[in-house]
Amino acid sequence: IGKSIKVAGRRTVQIDGLALTPFGDQIELAVDVSGGLKGKIVLRGRPAFNAAQSKLEFNDLRFTLDTDNFLIRVADWFRHENTRKKLEQMARIDLLEAMNQQRARLETAFRDHFGDGMTLTGKFEAIGPFSLDFDATEIRVHATLAGSLTLAIAPQRL
Repeated sequence: IGKSIKVAGRRTVQIDGLALTPFGDQIELAVDVSGGLKGKIVLRGRPAFNAAQSKLEFNDLRFTLDTDNFLIRVADWFRHENTRKKLEQMARIDLLEAMNQQRARLETAFRDHFGDGMTLTGKFEAIGPFSLDFDATEIRVHATLAGSLTLAIAPQRL
């Protein structure tokens, strides 16, 4: 979001918003654009997990029929293969970076008091590898967390 791409040589389009939504056995990518073209561009494709780079990628994004028909009428210059490839590259999500950004939230989630003087705390040293699955309602990223959990039990007075 906030990035610009050059399209058809001299035109520039800014990416203002991005949304991923499950759509059958594909993921729908809705991209809000402004600049040389203003509106919502929708593409669909199958996600692929690149384990070597811990990235979620799309190697077969295609404009939806509605988007394609709109572009034919209004902005045929945007429909080129080069533009689609640029959008594919921009749609790559670094899962390792995303999980590392969430590390503090994960550790907070593992800091809990169970009453009766018991406290659970966790510290994560490593995150990965990942796998991915999705259905009609959600996209799930599975990760392995390495670290330690400590359960502290305070002495009880009887």
